Amino acid sequence: QTGPTGTTISVELPILTLSHKPADATATENTPPASLTPASASGNGGQHDKEGAHAREKPFEGVKVLLVDDEPDIREIMEGFLKASGCNVRQAASSDEAIRIVETNGPIDVLFVDIRMPGMNGMELYHCLAAIRPDIASRIVFVTGDTLSSDVHEFLEYSGCMSVIKPFNMKDLTAAVRCTIGQPPAVRPS
Repeated sequence: QTGPTGTTISVELPILTLSHKPADATATENTPPASLTPASASGNGGQHDKEGAHAREKPFEGVKVLLVDDEPDIREIMEGFLKASGCNVRQAASSDEAIRIVETNGPIDVLFVDIRMPGMNGMELYHCLAAIRPDIASRIVFVTGDTLSSDVHEFLEYSGCMSVIKPFNMKDLTAAVRCTIGQPPAVRPS
């Protein structure tokens, strides 16, 4: 919800199960004894089947994502969700920083951009990127809590870019990545 004091965000986190690694004579004190994994990652209540488990846990292995948001907590939450799906994530606290990253780094597969930021907002960043890197501008997914303003609705329609509405969840982010990179939805075993 957006109000006079700012944006309120609700976060839904996946249920985690603790899966212990088998004792190993070669383990060192730097080897973690257990790892946390989403219980829903394997689709069978946390018990991993060997075939295809990695693909379900990391469906976006190597996908390069840039998060552009002035709120560090939002960036951290999004980064956690996306890294859990295998994305390689970079962060930018402003549109100016995002432009520097786009100009100096290799390809970026998906950009999540907050619409309402101080300085150059997300809509202005879109226009800037459309002028210098139209291939990148077409990969923007806008993040907004502003669902009432007509200028945001008109802009989203004009840009043709996807949007994720705050509060969002992991499914919203992964669906946006999947759609942006052109990957079909995952087929769930029956």
